[in-house]
Amino acid sequence: MRKFLRSTIPALAEAPIVYTRVCMYCDTNDGDFWIARDPERPNLTITTGDCGHGFKFAPVLGELTADAVEGNPNPFLQKFRWRPEIKLGETKEAARFVPN
Repeated sequence: MRKFLRSTIPALAEAPIVYTRVCMYCDTNDGDFWIARDPERPNLTITTGDCGHGFKFAPVLGELTADAVEGNPNPFLQKFRWRPEIKLGETKEAARFVPN
């Protein structure tokens, strides 16, 4: 955080920290939702990712998750499939901070 502040808001770089907490932010490596059955545990379906703004997608995610659980065809499920080939840092979102 201090490094980020030095490069963006130098006046705050050495300011005292008066409060901290853990942010339970969850994101996938590429920034897309992950809605799929676990290939090793077929009775387990995972729905996660982008919790920073994912709450607003709850009605849509519920429907997609139901389709994944029930095995119903849905074109969006291909985009949100199980994808371990995507490695950390392969995000597409331009708004994410990228240090120099």
